[in-house]
Amino acid sequence: MKRDWDLIREILFELERAEPTLGWVELDFEGHTPLAIAEHIRLVGEAGLVEVQPASSMGSYEWHAKRLTWEGHEFLNDARSDTVWKRAKELVAEKVGVT
Repeated sequence: MKRDWDLIREILFELERAEPTLGWVELDFEGHTPLAIAEHIRLVGEAGLVEVQPASSMGSYEWHAKRLTWEGHEFLNDARSDTVWKRAKELVAEKVGVT
């Protein structure tokens, strides 16, 4: 599955808006399958941006987001501006061929 930077940004924004909870935050984004969302939650967890919880079972692949980490808040502050975000994606694409 290809990494979707815009989905990652939306996950982070949604977690920022969410009220603190002892469980996880339910995330659903139009145009994205539960599998794609789960995989991107795993990725942001792996990057240290979000505290995540695996919840896969026989026949399902699930990862849940609990909250932004300090690093996640810092990343989101840098990614908040649409202009900066677009330029950052362009620079990454030029350097490593990512879309």
